[in-house]
Amino acid sequence: MLSKHQYGFRAKVSTEFAIYDIVECILENLDQKIPTCAVFLDLSKAFDTVDHSVLLWKLEHYYGIGGLPLQLFEN
Repeated sequence: MLSKHQYGFRAKVSTEFAIYDIVECILENLDQKIPTCAVFLDLSKAFDTVDHSVLLWKLEHYYGIGGLPLQLFEN
């Protein structure tokens, strides 16, 4: 169910695997002259101080986030 690129909250997988995977991807793209960027988000504490129903409503109605991405935040 989880992506093979999900490194957080999984047994026997560490940030070292994530770093290795990112470096390999960047090096491959450099060899192929493919522009590459990365975005890193730590959402582990993001929802602790927010009313979840208000946040989900705003994500959907103000920012147009719906479907599977909204379900990800909801879960």
